[in-house]
Amino acid sequence: MSHILDTWVGDFNFTPGRHVFKFSSKKMGAMVKSISPNEHNFCYFLEFDDRVSSYISQPKPIIYDLYQEGHSYRADFMAELILDKLTAYEVKPKGYTASQCEINKFREIKQCFYHYNINFVIVTGDYIERGKTLKNMKFLKSLIGKTIPAEIYETLKTLTNTKKIQIEKIKMQLSKKHKITYQESLKHIYTAIVNRIIFTDISDEMIGNSSFIGKYHEEKHDRYWNAIPCK
Repeated sequence: MSHILDTWVGDFNFTPGRHVFKFSSKKMGAMVKSISPNEHNFCYFLEFDDRVSSYISQPKPIIYDLYQEGHSYRADFMAELILDKLTAYEVKPKGYTASQCEINKFREIKQCFYHYNINFVIVTGDYIERGKTLKNMKFLKSLIGKTIPAEIYETLKTLTNTKKIQIEKIKMQLSKKHKITYQESLKHIYTAIVNRIIFTDISDEMIGNSSFIGKYHEEKHDRYWNAIPCK
């Protein structure tokens, strides 16, 4: 975590007896706490997004002016993005529609963060749960930070270099060539997907034996993983 983000670490006290959602973050090397399922789910996007170097929940509050009165506001998250500003996030549930009062409130909050040179973004459960991205991230999270043997890497690159191929076929070829089990083959394939060595569309369908895998093209495919809105 940078010095800049470190200055925003808050002292939020989670209410005793209230359910706290805990997300084990490999990126942060810590347990990230949140107070709603939507906030917990948003952690997956922060964790997988390569543009996010670090993030915290419940940062220090700001004081914004509304109707000539000062009000305290605390964002749900603050993230440090590579080559961009710090960004504060407000996470809202599915179906959220802002009232006129909330529109006025968040306009002033955005303006206040602007003075700190920080972006402010509202994210809804509709965005977080769209398609299959969240479910696939949950399925693959345990493989973040894992590596695969060099010989497996080379085989996967060769198999997917010129055409798309189903996981089932890759699994069988890996197992036969490297004398490993189907389960070990699958783990290597999924790890390669997480490491962006090979590509499958995580937004469209659940990853499985019938999924097609191809060569990873950074320019075309990063958007599937780097999915958090930044502005």
